[in-house]
Amino acid sequence: MESYHLKRGQVYAPCGQPEDAVARYVRIVRPGGKRVRIADAATGRREREVDVNRLHEFPTRNGVERRTGYFLVETREWLWDLTDRALRKYPYTISSTSLGQDVSRGGFVRLEQGPAVEAVRILVATLEAAAWTVEPATTHIDELRVRFQGKNRCPSMYVAPGDGRQYCTRWRGHSDEHQDDLTLYQ
Repeated sequence: MESYHLKRGQVYAPCGQPEDAVARYVRIVRPGGKRVRIADAATGRREREVDVNRLHEFPTRNGVERRTGYFLVETREWLWDLTDRALRKYPYTISSTSLGQDVSRGGFVRLEQGPAVEAVRILVATLEAAAWTVEPATTHIDELRVRFQGKNRCPSMYVAPGDGRQYCTRWRGHSDEHQDDLTLYQ
């Protein structure tokens, strides 16, 4: 099996699970040869090793749904599921999300006007437990800046006219300066 798609931090959902069941997402902690170290995506607990053949790029094979293993999901899809489950008692707390393909660049969660304080606390606690950094946005009062594994990433932000806000994807303490948008897009 080709393991070109296996990278640290990728999130996987279980195959062959009933639609009404709560998905137990896992994420790759440490990729390696024939075995990969995974953990519960939301908590980082239950770290264990699995064979690379159990991690699939797609939920189907030749049009047939897989019954065993895990399939790759976009990290933002996992974020949506995570927030939906956490905010069941407060269903209209989030009005929209802005998250790109690369979640290490960060994104925003726009809240409905005047959300319940308890709902915001639940949202922040849930995301932080799942390795997301959550902080108030500086541009809008009803927006939260979210970033997957953001505590380890450079906090620099670049605002481009008409292009939105981008964050440096490099690790904290990198030696390059942010003199132009080139360092923020590499």
